[in-house]
This record gives sequence, C-alpha cells and structure tokens, in this order.
Amino acid sequence: MRKRYLLIIAILIAVNLNAQVSINTDGSQPDNSAMLQVKSTTKGFLPPQMTTAQRDAIANPAEGLVIYNIECKDVQYFNGAGWVPLGNTNTAIAPGTITGNDNPCQYATGVTYSVTPVPWMQGYNWTVPTDAIITSGQGTASITVTFGALSGVVCVSAYGNCWRGLGSCLPITLSPLPAAPIAGVQVASQTQINWNWEPVQGVTGYKFNSVDDYSTAEDLGSITTKTETELTCNTAYTRYVWAYNTCGNSTPVTFSQTTSACSFACGSSFTDSRDNKVYTTVLIGSQCWMAQNLNIGTLINGSQEQTDNQVIEKYCYSDLESNCEIYGGLYQWDEAMQYVTTQGVQGICPTGYHIPTDGEWTNLTTFLGGSLVAGDKMKSTGTIESGIGLWHAPNTGATNESGFTAVPAGNRDYDGTFTFIGYLGFWWSSSEGNTGDAWYRYLSFSSSRVFSHSDSKNYGFSVRCLHD
Repeated sequence: MRKRYLLIIAILIAVNLNAQVSINTDGSQPDNSAMLQVKSTTKGFLPPQMTTAQRDAIANPAEGLVIYNIECKDVQYFNGAGWVPLGNTNTAIAPGTITGNDNPCQYATGVTYSVTPVPWMQGYNWTVPTDAIITSGQGTASITVTFGALSGVVCVSAYGNCWRGLGSCLPITLSPLPAAPIAGVQVASQTQINWNWEPVQGVTGYKFNSVDDYSTAEDLGSITTKTETELTCNTAYTRYVWAYNTCGNSTPVTFSQTTSACSFACGSSFTDSRDNKVYTTVLIGSQCWMAQNLNIGTLINGSQEQTDNQVIEKYCYSDLESNCEIYGGLYQWDEAMQYVTTQGVQGICPTGYHIPTDGEWTNLTTFLGGSLVAGDKMKSTGTIESGIGLWHAPNTGATNESGFTAVPAGNRDYDGTFTFIGYLGFWWSSSEGNTGDAWYRYLSFSSSRVFSHSDSKNYGFSVRCLHD
C-alpha cells in the first residue's frame, strides 16, 4: 500500500514539473502545443454531465467552461454572461438587423451595437472583429465595443435554455487614422523659415507646433505651409506637424532647419564661390538686392532647351559670352528654379540669396512709390545714342535713384530667338502663375512703369537675386 502511495505522489510531481498532461494507452508524450492531450481510437472525451439546475448552480463559472446538458441533449459553453448551446442551432428566431455604426474609427472606444430583443430568449451571444473587445453587454441585446486596427463583422445570435438561433451580422469597415505628413523643401532666410510639407490624403487639416505636443498645436486648416518670421539668424529650429481627420491625428513629422548666417552687411560686395564672379549689393527699404543680373553657368545656344542635367546652363544674347558679361545670363524659369516650384527657393542664386517671390517684387516697387513710377528709380541712366548708357533713347525718367541698376538684357524667346536688347529688361519671380506660366517684372526704354505679367516658363529672362 505504501509503495502505491509513493507511486501516486511521484506521478503528481512529474505532472507538475512537466506542465503538460497526456491521457492515452500508448505512453506517448503530449504535443508541444497542448497543455492536455487525450488520445484514443476506441474511447471519446466526456465532459461533465448535468441538468440545467446543476449547471446553473456552478459558482462563478469561467468564460469558456464546457458541460453536457442532459436535459437539452447538447454541449454548452459559458460565454461570460450565459450558457450557449453548441448543437441545438437554427431552432430559435434570429435577431433582427443590428443597429450601430458600421464605419467607426480605428481604435474607437465606447461603440454600441444592439438588436431588438427576441421573445422567450434568455441571452445573446455576440462576436466582434479579431482585435476588438466587448467591454460590456455580452449576453444582452446591446454591447459596447473597443476596436483595434482590423475591420470585420459584428454578429449576434439569441439563445434559450436549450436552443440557439441563426445569427445576424453587420459588416464593419474601420476608418483609419491619417498618415503622418511628408516634409517638403524648407526655405530659410536670416530671420524667417518657410516650412512646407506634402498634402496627405483623407485629412481634414494640419496642426503646427514648436514642441511635440498636439494639444497645444496651432490649427492651420488645410494649408500645407507655415511661415515663421522674426527668427534669429544662424539658429537651428525644430518644428512638428500633425495631420488630423475625424478619427484623430497622425504621429508628427519633425522638421529641422537653420536660419541663414548673420554676418552679411548689405551694400558691400561679395564673391560667388562657384565661379569667383564679384557682385555688389544694394539695400532698398528692408530688402538687400544684388545690384547686377546674375551671370552663372555654361553657355548653350539659344536654339537649345535648358535641361535638368545637374549643370547650370545659361543663354547669352545672340549666343555671345560678351553679352553675358555686360547684361548677365538669360534663364528659363525651371533652370533658374533648379527644377522645384517652391516660392523663395535659392535656385541658381548664390548661397544666402534666393529667387524673389512675386510678393517681394511688389514690396520693392511699393517702397519706390508704386509700379507706375518705380521704373524711373530702378533703370540705369544714359542711352545708347548718347554713348553713355545701355538703354535706347529716350530711357524715360531713368534716375537709378534706388541703386538697383536695371539693364535692358532683352530675352530669349520661347522659339529660341533673341529679342529686345536695349529696349526691355525682364526678371523672373519664383511664383508660378499656373503649371506652365510664372510671374515676372519688366521695364521699358519708353516708360517709367514696372510691368507685372505671367507668361510661359520657356522664355529666357534675367535673374536678380535677393538676400535671404
């Protein structure tokens, strides 16, 4: 007898150490994935058999507990709220249409679904998408759900003491949170940064902040750019942008940008390190302009188009380098912008300078008294006919009071010909009119006016750079 007790104790110890149990007649070990494996070819597995009253007397049944109801002749399991028949299906009335939101947001909480109660049924068995959770109401005609990231189906069937009916289902398609924005090209000057990002599909708007805190961020609506002014030169700044929609907000995109160096004094000369050409500068109002047209790049014939080939290309009037030395180069808009469309971009300008925007040209002419008279103060003086100037007579009103020293470089026409040298000067802005056009300013030998117009980007115009 003592040996038998010792054997039983040894078996129990072995079971506890193994943490897996196999019941069989061939002595095999349980499968690695199973805590309990019953193996037989002649006998079955028999769950506890009991009456309904005995079943209902089980204290605090665990969710998933299984019994065989001898009165119902059916296996039943406890779903956390009631005993659900497994075999006696299709014998009770199916619930009606499930009411509730069929397009909630990912990770939504507190979403409710309900059906009209079915007469004589004791409870309701609900199922939800894979990573969703029923937070309350299982067993009743109404549940509350917390969703994850996966769409799926919400289903319910009614059950009585012994019977379970067909289910009703509602397909669920979850609306996603927005993706984080993608950074665009950031444009910095000494005292301002123009932050830019790409549009995100399916969003309501964007929020912007100097700290990583969505709750205090500035709501920009649908705008995908933000300009900050009165910044400190030669200083690194970090900013955060979120996209948002009715479901919530994305993770932020983080921008880092440094403002331009502080050391430059407008009115002095500087050397373009790319080709060692020297330019002078002039302060007009609060703007620091180059006092000559830009002359950078490799000369190509006017009959050719300038291309995005990693080489700055220029036209010289009549294909003569000597004209570039006097009047500066002529550039198609895309070449001048270096094949981006961001307003205020550096483009082919030297470091610390940029292609002026249409608004910056307007600021210049406004400071000089308005577009009707500003040309007088911008044009170089003298005439070709007098032998002391570059403009044809009469060079109306020219005083060059501003020091801008505009010269009549003419243009390379979109058909490859050169026209208007001595008569007109054209200067690009970095602002598009539409996909194929861009804004520019031009001056005339016979007018005091500064003309503003939008035309084909294929023209070859002068470039006058503005300090950041």
